[in-house]
Amino acid sequence: MKNKIIFSVHHEQISDDANARNHRNLKSHLRGIGIDKFPVRGCYKGKREDAIMIENTDRGLKIARDYARAYWQESIMIIDAQGSARLENYKGERLANLGIMEPVSVVPAGLSGNWTRIGNQYWVAI
Repeated sequence: MKNKIIFSVHHEQISDDANARNHRNLKSHLRGIGIDKFPVRGCYKGKREDAIMIENTDRGLKIARDYARAYWQESIMIIDAQGSARLENYKGERLANLGIMEPVSVVPAGLSGNWTRIGNQYWVAI
């Protein structure tokens, strides 16, 4: 996985219905402004959530950061051209270097709380 941004509008302090509505609205907005997106399922700090994956471009970064700010997101995941993943906040401040995104058939026990699933394929930063 290379040159991608993964982000969510999920928030623990609102209902599942509100989170689902926010996710649908995000997908609709991205479609409306012509951004190619791919829905993914993720687990961040042990919490499962629906997320969106878009291309890592200047426009994509702006959109992801704007949504992170608007929906009180702690971080967005940015994957560079070498497959190296990092977390940033909406201000673009680096929070953590995660490692290289690798496909796995089974999520390693030590990483069971942090993964991304695209279709039937799991990805983790190693």
